Parts: sequence; structure tokens; C-alpha cells
Amino acid sequence: MIEIENFRIYLNQVTSMDDQSFNIAKPYFQVEKISKGDYLVTEGQKCNKIVYINEGLFRIFYLKDGIEINTCFCKEHSIISSFKSFQHIASYIGVSRETLSRIRSQIRG
Repeated sequence: MIEIENFRIYLNQVTSMDDQSFNIAKPYFQVEKISKGDYLVTEGQKCNKIVYINEGLFRIFYLKDGIEINTCFCKEHSIISSFKSFQHIASYIGVSRETLSRIRSQIRG
């Protein structure tokens, strides 16, 4: 699968992993489609995965008085998660897949 190969290329850019180690880990990788507008995690949930973004753009935000405050945008060929959740703490952020046009309209107000 092209997604797994893209992930391998990414890993080789951030760390060295030989073929044997990658092949041992490979069965634990899952390809999952997250559609535009869907959430990887919302505030109060626990996130139990780290996602490699093969394609698209994700937004990290938190809620303040019911308003979404953007903190980060993550583009393809990077990783994203709610890392606090791995410490068994409920997420205080939301992570959603977005379209560039929606982000532009949010910036413009």
C-alpha cells in the first residue's frame, strides 16, 4: 500500500529504521480514512492513536467559551495526535480534518 510506503519514507527522515524492524512493526499499522470535517478526537475524549497524515490538512483547536480557538495546522507527511491522551488524560483539544477553503474563510472571519 502506498500509504504504508509513504509512512516508511517519513520515518526514515526522522529516525533510522532497518527493514527487519519496520517489517516487525508493519502489522500494527492501519490505514484509516478520516473524511473532511470528521474529528480524530474531541475535547474530553481519550485518543489512543498517532496518525500519519498521508493526504490533507488537520487542525488542532481548543474550546474557549464555546468558540474554537485554532492552535495548529498539520499538513500531509507529518504526524498528529492528542499526545496528552497517551498519559490517560482526557483531551483538552480537538483534532479535525479540514479543507483549505474552510480555513481561509475562518481566517477572514
